[in-house]
Amino acid sequence: MKSYMIRRSKVVDGRPHKYHLDWRWPHDKGVWTYSELGDRGHMSKGTLSSLQINCVLSHFGLLGYKHVPKYKVLIHLSPAKLCALRRKREAKEGLPQLNMMSDRIGGRFHAEEVH
Repeated sequence: MKSYMIRRSKVVDGRPHKYHLDWRWPHDKGVWTYSELGDRGHMSKGTLSSLQINCVLSHFGLLGYKHVPKYKVLIHLSPAKLCALRRKREAKEGLPQLNMMSDRIGGRFHAEEVH
């Protein structure tokens, strides 16, 4: 099964802070997870907060879209399903088509490919 990564960074205490939002398959069920880049590499921090899920929605062009499911459903929506939601929004609202790609090095997949 393919994984999907969204890389983000922010400034914390004047220094860049890198983190990833990952589509993973723990226990045979897809879920979005959060990890940070620390001194010892990436450290998993578990499922996403509501603020972090907004980063996922932004990546897929769905932030502010009124037809997005609730958080408990959203954290289990694959990149392909989120992409399908975006395509539906593009058709309804006449928006330009986004090309959503994973940021994972060595595994850059289109969102439509990752279930």
